[in-house]
Amino acid sequence: GEPVLVMANITEEESGSGISLVELSYRVNSGEWWNVSMTFNATISLWTAIIPGQLGNTTVEFFVKAQDVAGNQRNSTLFTYNVKPLIVGDINGDGKVNMRDIGLVGRHFGETSP
Repeated sequence: GEPVLVMANITEEESGSGISLVELSYRVNSGEWWNVSMTFNATISLWTAIIPGQLGNTTVEFFVKAQDVAGNQRNSTLFTYNVKPLIVGDINGDGKVNMRDIGLVGRHFGETSP
């Protein structure tokens, strides 16, 4: 599967102590939790991190946790997505290899750019 970009809008009261930590926690197939520091992207005013691409037939769960300078911590809702299995030759992603896939290859055969 492809890497997944996670974006979070973290806000705090104006009188707050300031955000000290934003972290993405994720796990695959109910396994070990992995933590990734999120980076603030000033251009879009969001915190971002990437979940690496996973193999097909896997379930990924993730949440975002934020902490302020005073030590207050909050977690987001738990989110889940499933990674579909990769079927070699399934060009259009419909779950089967058929004439539509061959047609797509034929239409673009010999091209050097997407």
